Parts: sequence; C-alpha cells; structure tokens
Amino acid sequence: LEVPEEVQNGLYFLTTTIWRTVPELAQDLAQSLGVDAAEIPPILQYRSWIGGDRDGNPNVTHQITKSTIEALHTAARELWDTQLKELHRELSPSTRRANLPEVSKHLIKGKDQRQHEPLRLRIAALRHGIHNQVISAAKLQTELLAIRDDLVSAGLSRVANARPLTDAIVRSRAFGLHLAKLDIRQHSEIHLSALSELFEHAGIHDGYASLSEPEKMILLRQELANPKPLSAPGTPLSEQTRKVLRTLEVVRQAQTLDENAIGSCIVSMTHHVSDLLALRLLMKEVGFELDDCRTPPVVPLFETVEDLQRAPKLLQCILKEPAL
Repeated sequence: LEVPEEVQNGLYFLTTTIWRTVPELAQDLAQSLGVDAAEIPPILQYRSWIGGDRDGNPNVTHQITKSTIEALHTAARELWDTQLKELHRELSPSTRRANLPEVSKHLIKGKDQRQHEPLRLRIAALRHGIHNQVISAAKLQTELLAIRDDLVSAGLSRVANARPLTDAIVRSRAFGLHLAKLDIRQHSEIHLSALSELFEHAGIHDGYASLSEPEKMILLRQELANPKPLSAPGTPLSEQTRKVLRTLEVVRQAQTLDENAIGSCIVSMTHHVSDLLALRLLMKEVGFELDDCRTPPVVPLFETVEDLQRAPKLLQCILKEPAL
C-alpha cells in the first residue's frame, strides 16, 4: 500500500465501525453505572500514526502529513453534518409548547418558519459553523451540552437523555472535529543532523554532534531561551533539514487551526534528554511558542535494550527538565 491508501484504510474504520461503536460502549457503561451517557467523561479517544510516522519511510512527506490532517478533518465534518441533520430532525420542541429559551435574533433572520424552534435553529448554526470551519470542537461540545440542559430545564428530560443527542455528546468528546489526533514520529539522528547544520550556519558551533551530553544540554537550553531563530529566510539548507522544518511547519499550522489535530511529536531512538530538547529547539525554529498549550508534547521512544534498561532513570531526568 502507498501511504495515501493506508490513510484511507484507517479512515474507513474510524468513520464506520469506530464512529458507530463508541456511543454504544458509552451507553453500556452508563447503564451499568446507573447514569446517562452524556454524564460520563470520555472513555475512548483516538490517535493515528498513519501519515505522520516518517521514521525510515521517505514516502511520508510533509505534503502527505498535511493531506492526512485535512482528510481527518474533512471526514469529521461529513460525519457531523449527518449527525446534526439527525438531531435537527429529532429535536423539534417549540417555545409555544415548552419553556425553552429564545435564541438570538440573528439565528432567526430568514428562517421565520423556525422562529419558535430554538433547538433546530441552534443546530442549524452548528452545521453552518462546522461546514465553514468557524467553530471549535470545544464550542460544539458546549452547545450540545447546553441544548441538553435546556431540555432538562424545560421538563423534557426523556428527550434530553435520549439518542441521538447523547450519541452526539459522546462523539464530541471522543472525536472532536478531527476524528483522531495524528502522531508525528522521526528518528533522533535526523533531528541531530538538522540541528547540527543550523548551528553551523548560525555560527554557534561547528561540531554540535560531537559534543558531550552535558555540553549539548547547556547549548540547547541557551538557544531555547534565545528569542532569535537560528536561520534567516533563504538560508541554504540541505534537503533533509528542509524536510524536517517543513514537517514541523505543517504541524504548527494544523495546531493553529485545531489544537487537537496533533497528538505528540515522537522521537524514536531516544538515547538522551538532549534528543528531546533538540526537537523542541527545531519546533521553536518554525514558530512554535513552547509554553503554548497548542504546542504538542515531545515524547521519547526507547527502542534498544540498553535504552530500555536506562529508561526509568532517563525518564526521571526528562520529567524534571524545565525546558520540556
């Protein structure tokens, strides 16, 4: 399979079996706990590495990663359009018959026939917002919960806790507007090579890769605290380094649009704390604000026997590192 075919294969299961099954599992759990499904926290959320794992796979380019993120969001919008159409059909209470709050006048404009059906107007606004990519997953979840609260306050608890509204609430928690967060993975040696080249071009150090671990840590902490980038626009970089930076730019753009688009940035063959700080510095190079909640976490992957044996002590150092 080519990578785009793998992406479509993963999307098939996310948009069919998984999308259908998650609310069923929530209903089963809620029944066993004696609560309503809308009241339980998310029990499942999804991540994928398909289209994001470039360690050893030259076919996973920054364009592939970008198209994968777009495909996940497009599929999510289509599923939500269907879900909200169903809600629009089902939630027809009128202010003439139930004590429901009125909606803003801008929602009624041009829809006089629905002016007494506030829930339908709000659902229509959600559909419009998702279609035009102007609302967040948090806003979607907040609105769905508010609709449920309004139904309960109006004495329509049976409707409030019936499907498809509870299914929509469960799905908003599990899938958001992204279906699955994409994990980005690259080998530590690729990051090491890119950073060595950037340090050399910047005149900071000509042999970063040969430094000891303590020396690397001093230099990395120093540059992480430096607001200036390592390279200027137009700096002649190798194709491999450009690929690393392009991928991180795609990640930054995705997180700007949806902070749930990316799960984590994984460093395979992590041997030292500096392997993680190196990626943090590369992320800073493309414009990430490292203290911003939208900046994905950097995650180590221990793969050799030696690294696995050292992992407990190394993790203690990683968790204590202020720059992480």
